[in-house]
Amino acid sequence: MVIPIAIGWFIEIYSDKNTVNGAYRIVTGAVFIVTVAASIMCFRGRFQSPQEKKFVYFKFHPYWKKLLSLAALKGLAQGYLVTAPAMLIMLLLGKEGALGTAQSVGAIIAAVLMYIIGRIAKPGHRLYIFAAGLVFFFVASLLMACCTMLPV
Repeated sequence: MVIPIAIGWFIEIYSDKNTVNGAYRIVTGAVFIVTVAASIMCFRGRFQSPQEKKFVYFKFHPYWKKLLSLAALKGLAQGYLVTAPAMLIMLLLGKEGALGTAQSVGAIIAAVLMYIIGRIAKPGHRLYIFAAGLVFFFVASLLMACCTMLPV
């Protein structure tokens, strides 16, 4: 939740003094270094391999098949919903700091809502919650499509 705001404001502050491309190069280099360090830690660690179990399954519960089809639909919508707000914020405000702040605030709100829903919901409510999430994704994508078509 903190990373988007930190990166956004770093790019914002760095680009005032230098070019924005230099800020993106620094962020990309930092991500590369963290990725290499994490992989070194994973390979040097003393981890036990779990016991081998059946890996390939061909029979699934009907609810699992329904959840997979809903997840596929959600994945299609989510690709648009992740990029469209970022493009809209950059188009209207043109500042990475505002984009990072918006993404962090959205992540905090989502985390609080997921916690509350997770504490209240029962296992039998999963399909209904997932379906409601799909409806919200669809409505949000329609709103984003309408907003991106407005003249600036």
